[in-house]
Amino acid sequence: MTIYDNRDQPAYRDYNWPPYTNPHIERWWTKEHDELVERLIEQWQWYWYWALTEAATAKVPPFRKDVLDSYIEQERHHEGAWYNNVMKFGIDRAKELGLTSRIRKSSVEDLPAMWREVCREFPTLPPRKKTRDGSP
Repeated sequence: MTIYDNRDQPAYRDYNWPPYTNPHIERWWTKEHDELVERLIEQWQWYWYWALTEAATAKVPPFRKDVLDSYIEQERHHEGAWYNNVMKFGIDRAKELGLTSRIRKSSVEDLPAMWREVCREFPTLPPRKKTRDGSP
């Protein structure tokens, strides 16, 4: 089972992976990055982590930029994508700092108007299962 098996939920939200640590990210992650995570959660709520990688790498202090560049180059030779690792690291930092408790639960009102009507009319629609070729 992977994070993509439950398509009725966002792929990365509260997935129960083991705590993610990465010594390469820890070398350039600063208190300023923790504050950035807090601001992203306040601004974007449950979508905050999609903005994390770009914002976090832009906040790397100049004296640690070479560490980040080295990490990105090193990760290109492994299976995991470096930007996903930064996202996972940031999600776990947010959990560790207790910041995820500030994320409000999404509701039907957060959907575009067209989908709000569908959800009100059919509140118990079952999630659609997709076949291997992607067709419904």
